[in-house]
Amino acid sequence: KREDHALSRQDLNDVQTLLGADQRYQAVAVDWRFELDTVLPLPATRVRQILINLLLNALQAALPQGQVSCSVTLHDGVLQLRVDNTGKAIDAVTMQHLFEPFASQNGTGLGLWVTYQLVQQLNGTIQAVNLHNGARFTVTLPLPQQQARAA
Repeated sequence: KREDHALSRQDLNDVQTLLGADQRYQAVAVDWRFELDTVLPLPATRVRQILINLLLNALQAALPQGQVSCSVTLHDGVLQLRVDNTGKAIDAVTMQHLFEPFASQNGTGLGLWVTYQLVQQLNGTIQAVNLHNGARFTVTLPLPQQQARAA
């Protein structure tokens, strides 16, 4: 098995390219904000998967012609991934079970559960809140201690 590489701006650009090519979501406007100019000691494959899962959910919720925004920032040794989308709010019952397997009526119902597991493996947090016109998912991932001071 190939070792995972450290997260870089190129990994984020790859996510943008991958999802930008998906014809199902061409009508959804996406605002990308990547404030990452350094390589981070986080496993790129897992961080990319977290971001892809959140973005796919946001794109589906924003259909047919909504908006999605994705920001990736680094502050005080913590990487923050934030994905907002317009569309329906998450109902209270679904919100209570959001990160459990098979909680969704759409797809397999495993995307957010897998995302939650990946975030936990990286000692991070994930939070979902309803906005006035949609939802926001925020993931925080602390950098490993010895490298966090240098970043």
